[in-house]
Amino acid sequence: MKKLLFILLFLSGAVSLKANGPDTLISCHFEGISFAQFAEEIHKISQVKLYFEESWVQEIIVTFRAEQITVKDAVKLVLSGSNLEVSVWNNQIVILPGEHLPESLPDYVIHSKADTTEDIGNVLTQSEARYLTGRKADVTQTIQIGRKGLAGSNSKVTIRGRILEQQTGEPVIGATMYLEELKSGVATDQNGFLSMVLKQGNYTASFAYMGLETKKYLLEVL
Repeated sequence: MKKLLFILLFLSGAVSLKANGPDTLISCHFEGISFAQFAEEIHKISQVKLYFEESWVQEIIVTFRAEQITVKDAVKLVLSGSNLEVSVWNNQIVILPGEHLPESLPDYVIHSKADTTEDIGNVLTQSEARYLTGRKADVTQTIQIGRKGLAGSNSKVTIRGRILEQQTGEPVIGATMYLEELKSGVATDQNGFLSMVLKQGNYTASFAYMGLETKKYLLEVL
């Protein structure tokens, strides 16, 4: 079975988002163009990028006119009647067949200042024991991200990565990273890239795509 390869690219201690993004108001008129052309035009006038796989939209022809409509609502109207769902991630639009991604991350419980270093180590050890032992253990590796003491205890970080097909090195479009503790995830774009905003803590991350072997990692965000 083919395998996914996850490459961690960048970690930053601050989050910077555009002010309006998919809520930007636009006026537009399209007549008989492909959805891919529609996406390009939307990006030109709003700087909002639409992430999707072209095979999902190749039969969609767009004839659409609207005044003072948000980018998100325009895309939803164009895709109404299809099985495609529109979600917002990092002020960009992600389109997936029959799957809607949460638009915000829930709060994550982090260690309090009263926790000792030994206590925190024990929590990680128990998590590893739960997933890394037994006949059907499915977490293959523990990954530490960041450096201890570099960010404050309440800091949020942006994790950026890329998912590739391990044998060919080709980017995997529409692959998902799902965090079990948050019950939410994010999908890769047309070049296999993804990004997600997280608080410090431990997360069980599943990387999956139809037809490829799912991989699980224990992520420790420091």
